[in-house]
Amino acid sequence: MVKIKEKLTRLDDIVTAMEKNQNDIEASVLLFEEGMTLIQDCSTTLEKIEQKVVMIMDTAEEMPFNKEED
Repeated sequence: MVKIKEKLTRLDDIVTAMEKNQNDIEASVLLFEEGMTLIQDCSTTLEKIEQKVVMIMDTAEEMPFNKEED
């Protein structure tokens, strides 16, 4: 499983390669397609992480040590 940091690094490499404009159209389309896939994967991963953080925070709020005493 590729970690999100590695995906973001690859995405940065793709952006750099496309900005240099040294690829033919076919290679550019392949890079674009790979980049879009990486963006989708990272977005999905970040959504899952956010859901997990929210769940952890909700659980922490229910714990007795976190409740205010009257």
